[in-house]
Amino acid sequence: MSRLTRHLAALALDRGHRVVVLRFAAVWNARAGCAIAASRMLASASEGARARGDVDAAAALTKLSAGARRGGGGGGRERDAGVPLDEIPGVLCAATLRSLPAAGSAGCATCARCAATHWGGEGKAVACAFCDASLR
Repeated sequence: MSRLTRHLAALALDRGHRVVVLRFAAVWNARAGCAIAASRMLASASEGARARGDVDAAAALTKLSAGARRGGGGGGRERDAGVPLDEIPGVLCAATLRSLPAAGSAGCATCARCAATHWGGEGKAVACAFCDASLR
């Protein structure tokens, strides 16, 4: 769930919805032990709330962000051990919802009709998970 929320938080949304999504994603990443990711999401939500003019929410989210950063454990990577180093938020397999590798499209198939990307497309995926078009 934390991985999916990281991808969800990368979507281009209007400011109000983005703040809500970032708060939701921060909770799931904090539960999964991804304190650095949760802290970044809370900081972004704080900026969005401040831009909306919601000063009280911005102050609370800023305080939560600092707490998540401090409470995540020893500094560095171990606080986000569940986050792949090459994960690109928003880039995921249409069928499995797994993060796709950052290094090109090797091992991926892209649907010619709707442009959805599928991991393991070389003979594994037969039809697009979104539009059912053939991937061959």
